[in-house]
Amino acid sequence: MMKLVISLNAYWNAYNFRRGLISWFQSCGYDVIIIAPPGEAKNKVENLGCRCIDINIDRKGTSPIRDFLLIIKYTLILRKIKPAAFLGFTIKPNIYGSIAAKMLKIPTVNNISGLGASFISKSWITNIVVWLYRFSLRKSDHIFFQNQEDMDLFRAKRILDNQSSSILPGSG
Repeated sequence: MMKLVISLNAYWNAYNFRRGLISWFQSCGYDVIIIAPPGEAKNKVENLGCRCIDINIDRKGTSPIRDFLLIIKYTLILRKIKPAAFLGFTIKPNIYGSIAAKMLKIPTVNNISGLGASFISKSWITNIVVWLYRFSLRKSDHIFFQNQEDMDLFRAKRILDNQSSSILPGSG
């Protein structure tokens, strides 16, 4: 059975917003593995028939050391699993999970479901996030956006160049 990894910043996100997607992949014969920080909805996700792997993600943290260690953690996990593809949701899985997947030559699909606080309040962090997105998404196999404005912003900031991308009508 081919393995598919979905990574997000919370198990409740997987359960509440990705249940239909998980079920669809399972019906196509994939063994779906969810990578997320430890959380209360983990049992619910496991009851969907998914294997869950905990990873510590400092959701609001800006420590380059912790983020570098996150890339290493993703690399070790993905090397062991050897998935057919990596699907990233939310900023840190999209950036650091994609870097690890690409180092291991794993096909990568990203979902930009929103830009978050780093784009709302412009600061030096915004510039770092733009650079990290540009670096991590440049070899994505496909990038989904929830709205045209986010896609246009990624193009304007040269995060998105010629990668295959499209708009989804909602993130569920």
